[in-house]
Amino acid sequence: METIEVNILPEIYLTPLTQESFSEFGYVVERKDDGTIGTSVNQGRGEKKVICDNFENLRPNAKACMSIFHIRPSTLPIKVELLEKHPNSSQAFIPLCPKRPFGKETEYLVIVARGTDTSIPGTLKAFKAKGSQGIIYKPGVWHFPLTVLNNEQSFSCAVFEDRLDPDGDTVESKVTQKFIVT
Repeated sequence: METIEVNILPEIYLTPLTQESFSEFGYVVERKDDGTIGTSVNQGRGEKKVICDNFENLRPNAKACMSIFHIRPSTLPIKVELLEKHPNSSQAFIPLCPKRPFGKETEYLVIVARGTDTSIPGTLKAFKAKGSQGIIYKPGVWHFPLTVLNNEQSFSCAVFEDRLDPDGDTVESKVTQKFIVT
């Protein structure tokens, strides 16, 4: 595991996740009742809207892979000591149960940074996502492992994997300057 330099303040504050605030790092997946109608599907019983048409795979032997991640909740503040990235693939996380019966909507953390293999030049951001929002990381975006705040949550995960080397596109790195997300 490599170590990367993080030149940031020791405390990062959460901001709401929006497509505009997240565009540098990827895409926000959410259903919006904006009055537009997508392409008719299922013999007219529904509509389809394309939310991301550039899910990227930069390895010829990698195939699309769908998984389920089940995450137990954590509490703030969160001490961040490690980041990971997938240099050759987009990665998507879509919540499967955005709201618990008779409960509060799930919230989760999205902590991201742009950078090189050896540094993250001040681009670290932390977002609070609603359970009705999914995310798609662009290839090479550093991110903190998936962390939910208030409810156990399952996520559908899509990423491209090479069956001969399933972890070959995951780079993990300890950060030299630890920081806290509040």
